[in-house]
Amino acid sequence: MDWIGVVVIPLGLAGLVYILGKVFGLHEAQSTRLSGFDRHKLLLIWIALLVQVFIAIAALYALRHSGLKSSEGPVLYTPGKLLLQFSMSVLIMVPFLTIKWKLRESWSSTGVSREGSGKALLLGFAAALAYIVVDLWRNGFSFRQAWDMFDMNFVWALPLYAAVGFSEEWIFRGYVQPRFEFWLGRIPGWLLASLVMAFIHVPQRILIGGMPMNDALLSSLELLPISLLLGYMRMRTGTIWAPVVLHAGVDWELVFFGI
Repeated sequence: MDWIGVVVIPLGLAGLVYILGKVFGLHEAQSTRLSGFDRHKLLLIWIALLVQVFIAIAALYALRHSGLKSSEGPVLYTPGKLLLQFSMSVLIMVPFLTIKWKLRESWSSTGVSREGSGKALLLGFAAALAYIVVDLWRNGFSFRQAWDMFDMNFVWALPLYAAVGFSEEWIFRGYVQPRFEFWLGRIPGWLLASLVMAFIHVPQRILIGGMPMNDALLSSLELLPISLLLGYMRMRTGTIWAPVVLHAGVDWELVFFGI
């Protein structure tokens, strides 16, 4: 296990998020008020998570056959693959959008709010930039090397991973986490949402990464520290904007490694 990348960097970013939150005057948000939501309706969330897994598996098969992950050479990002990812991102949100519509829940209850969004975005960009710079530096990249690598592949990859970041953060940090907090309490709800979000990546590791089950489980477990960090950012800012930006940045940085 890469302890620096998996554990040390997320811990450092958590400290950065805390400090910047103080600098920006962000007070830790209170638990989201969920009018009309009760513990009996939590079954809907588990059903939606199950449906989302089946949708994701079907979509991942489509991505695999699209050539998004080739057997040789770096991944190439194109407008067609961007459109396919946009479609997949919308599809995996549908179960939760349906519950939101049926229960007449507000967008603010899912972390989509203008209040404090500017500071949250700045915090997210600062965390993403810090992550990219530190991770590239520790992997031996100089600024000149990184700059020379930059091409249209990076341009097309950015909105693609922004779509990934928004859809996954809206589901897990915007919708699921506050309702798990309502169910279990703030800290246990945060922990469970982070754990579910990490292990939901198992199908992607198997279908796109070609990993055997044991490796896919271990690889997904390694996502837990960054998942906890993203959930903490949601609690720190009260919106999903900071975790969306960091999530997109972490994924986008992989393009430097041909992933």
